[in-house]
Amino acid sequence: MQTQQLIVQALYSKFRAQRDEAQAGLAILINASVGVGDHITHVSEAENLIRKVAEAEPNSQIEVWGPGTQTRSFLYVDECVEATYRLMQSDFTGPVNIGSEEMISINDFARMAIDISGKDLELYNIDGDDFVAKYGHRCPVGVNGRNSDNALYQEKVGWSVSKPLHDGMQKTYAWISEQVEKKR
Repeated sequence: MQTQQLIVQALYSKFRAQRDEAQAGLAILINASVGVGDHITHVSEAENLIRKVAEAEPNSQIEVWGPGTQTRSFLYVDECVEATYRLMQSDFTGPVNIGSEEMISINDFARMAIDISGKDLELYNIDGDDFVAKYGHRCPVGVNGRNSDNALYQEKVGWSVSKPLHDGMQKTYAWISEQVEKKR
């Protein structure tokens, strides 16, 4: 789980405990997020791919682990904060998902980062024997698909994600690219 997800969950639990004057347990599950300020060496699918694009020289390739067909839904961190704030202002205290329902394959996510970068890059999907030969173990790809079902949140809080992933990706790529340039 990413740092910002843990922080938001801890803040929410603390807020509920103070507001309700009773110990509150963890009530939210935040799905994968992307955003400015994340620790770019963290091994998350999203930031890792964005960092690879930022570090890549034009007319080269980036390595994508696995077939790239596995799907995920990523939520921009500003949307995550807004959703958490609205949840804290509501009377709902049950467990709930916070995430985006915008599904994207890992390859399409990487292509989005490439498009935002303006670089001419190719994807190299490494899997199977090639992966084992290079890294000495099987390729970790996770589940084929992961998405957030936000129906309960929408019903109880009356809000849903308002910005597409591409908007958050533009801000995230700009920030990660800036961090990569500072280290060169």
